[in-house]
Amino acid sequence: MFTVPEVKIAGKTVLPIVEGGKGIAVSNGNTAGAFAAAGAVGTVSGICPDMLSKDGQIIPYTIDAQDRPTKHRQFVEQSIKGGIDQINLAYDISGGKGALLLNILWEMGSSQEIMAGVLSQVKGKLDGVVCGAGMPFKLAEITSAFGIYYLPIVSSARAFNALWARGYKKYPEYLGGVVYEDPWFAGGHDGMSNNDNPDFPQDPYKKVVDIRAAMRNAGISDEVPVIMAGGVWSLKDFSSWFNDENLGSIAFQIGTRPLLTKESTTSNTWYKRIMSLQKEDIIGQYLSPTGFYSRAMRNDFVNNMLVRNATEIAYREKPEEGFTVSLAENIYVSESDKAKAEKYQHQGRSIIVRTPDSTVVFVTPEEQSQIKSELKNCKGCLSQCRFSAWSQHSETGTTGKLSDPRTFCIQRALDEAVHGNPENGVMFSGANGYRFATDSYYADGFIPSISELVKDILSGK
Repeated sequence: MFTVPEVKIAGKTVLPIVEGGKGIAVSNGNTAGAFAAAGAVGTVSGICPDMLSKDGQIIPYTIDAQDRPTKHRQFVEQSIKGGIDQINLAYDISGGKGALLLNILWEMGSSQEIMAGVLSQVKGKLDGVVCGAGMPFKLAEITSAFGIYYLPIVSSARAFNALWARGYKKYPEYLGGVVYEDPWFAGGHDGMSNNDNPDFPQDPYKKVVDIRAAMRNAGISDEVPVIMAGGVWSLKDFSSWFNDENLGSIAFQIGTRPLLTKESTTSNTWYKRIMSLQKEDIIGQYLSPTGFYSRAMRNDFVNNMLVRNATEIAYREKPEEGFTVSLAENIYVSESDKAKAEKYQHQGRSIIVRTPDSTVVFVTPEEQSQIKSELKNCKGCLSQCRFSAWSQHSETGTTGKLSDPRTFCIQRALDEAVHGNPENGVMFSGANGYRFATDSYYADGFIPSISELVKDILSGK
């Protein structure tokens, strides 16, 4: 039997278990509060959190403006209210035990404003902000202004060094932990760099040792933990990591297993799919409009996006050598691609849609209708979006490029997976999601409460 020492995360002495943040109301006040009540660390997602009425009922977002900039303002205001509501709920459930974090996607639309808006209203209830999916250079500056800890998500020592040198070294006292998110095993958006090969995982132990070495070189105490995230199913799998002098204080973020708990919003709607997952049903791909590599379960929606992208062919607006066959006005393709185009159209993908890269894809009339609807409803949930070509950094509110049909409206897809039909949305999962079906812990339909899950993970289950 191995011993699991407590650690200090965001200023609180807690069990070394951190709830992985999952956006669009998955990691919410109910789940975070339960983790904290168990003496661990709960995480409220600040990515489209559900707003709550005084009696605890979900208030749907109301985005009724006609133009994108105003829709974006409504999105920001309601995201702030949702974040505050969920943190208040989490704190009430926690009874002041454990620790509570807010998870923010740095490349979320107006993430800095939303973060500051939430932090200004939750003093004494929230302990830290964990942030990744980008390089959040200003994270420490924002959180420290409210006396709240910051926990950056990185995929390498190099990334940590860049963040430390550019901004974090000014606020060392508020560093509450460093999350190493393994790009080969974590669910959702991962920090897969252009130098990483998705098919050849690197040793996470060495990665964490390198991050600890970088922290020591920066003068950071070993009491500030490195939090291992991605591929963590049981602490028994990492028993050798405890009390390892090369690692210092260590904790573990668990994001996939909380999907199937009594408090989770996904348990009822995702149960059948989760319990039937095979290893090959969880795939990494570049479909996200963020441009980041991400990992999700195969379902009808993801499979259809993969099929759509497989129809991509190059074109020119005027005939030139190698592009002499006209498919439509100002769309000329090669002779070989004409045959492909005819096949796709015969299969019902009769609509030709341009991409920003001098290529086209083929979609069904139903898909074209959905694309148009999603573009019309865009509220700028990302700082910049490949799908809608929205950009908050531009005076015109656009990247200046064509919208990209090879990706999708991520807010709609994630919301649909949680609040609607999971098969028509994106169901993020870590690479170990298939273990639900093989782990005897879940035999006979057993779904644990979060307190039971924490207790059992500590015992090695």
